[in-house]
Amino acid sequence: MPFANGFPTPSGKLEFISETARTDGFDAVAGYIPATETHDSQLAQSLPFVLLSVANHFFLNTIFGNKPALRRRAGPPYVVLHPKDAAASGIAAGDRVEVANSRGAFDALARIDDVVRPGVAMTTKGHWPKLTDGSGPNATVDERDADMGGGAVFHDNRVRITPLPPRGDDSSEDCG
Repeated sequence: MPFANGFPTPSGKLEFISETARTDGFDAVAGYIPATETHDSQLAQSLPFVLLSVANHFFLNTIFGNKPALRRRAGPPYVVLHPKDAAASGIAAGDRVEVANSRGAFDALARIDDVVRPGVAMTTKGHWPKLTDGSGPNATVDERDADMGGGAVFHDNRVRITPLPPRGDDSSEDCG
């Protein structure tokens, strides 16, 4: 059980008021700070989708992303759109799309499914850029650090998604 032997705090208890946080330059009482991009309504006008980059079921981040058998099982890079968003964008299941913002872009195949909410697009991480079209979802992520912990801001990311002309070499896969 997590924390059965206490918390990793000076007191060993859950600290609602944390002197460690205060010493580190944060508010001593935890609070909610809205994400920078995902809550920016002006940015949403030109970049209407919040992009989530979730784990691929066949890779561990990019580990094993070069194994041919796992790459075949994972299929090509894809992005999932809500049916209403896909219809409004003129995108059908299996279409090649560009996922982009001012920082970068990557190509993917569209999947249409209501597992994502309107305004949210979902892709997977782990495809090696040199084994796809030379880029992936990380190309669209801001290089700033998160406010607490200094981690990456992978899920505070807005993009636009536009259809691309079909290529003759794409393998036909059920992307619906």
